[in-house]
Amino acid sequence: TYNASITLDEKLQDTDPNLSLADKVVFYNLANRDVAILCNHQRALPKTHQEQMGRLEDKVKVLEDDIAKNTKELKEAKKRKDAKAIAKCEKAKVRLETRKTNIEAQMKIKDGLKTVALGTSKINYIDPRITIAWCKKHDVPIAKIFNKTLQQKFTWAMTVDETFRF
Repeated sequence: TYNASITLDEKLQDTDPNLSLADKVVFYNLANRDVAILCNHQRALPKTHQEQMGRLEDKVKVLEDDIAKNTKELKEAKKRKDAKAIAKCEKAKVRLETRKTNIEAQMKIKDGLKTVALGTSKINYIDPRITIAWCKKHDVPIAKIFNKTLQQKFTWAMTVDETFRF
């Protein structure tokens, strides 16, 4: 338990505060992966892994096509000097790029964690105060890391200060 907690605490200290929310969650999961590897928490490769990755890749391709169409519409709107259409296209572009980034982050997590059991270390080996303090410090909703059941299990740790170090 000590090795798992100290390893996670040290890994999380390197978090870049300028990362997006999705990238912070990826960063946390990669740090947790290092702990799970340290503790040798392995699992078999899920049978549907390739299928899931293929679906995510398809979603990214569709979003890339949508972004290309949107860029073309934006150029046309700028030629017409249609302020309303320009604003609409720029808003859509940001939304599409955010969705693409989130799916790519999801793919990175899914592929990097395909043979590692994260739940075991998170539930049984890591001091939850480390995770909760990190979430508070980096404005990550605790629900992104702990599901409702774990939040109920670790209510005793929810009052920890964001400066907590193990």
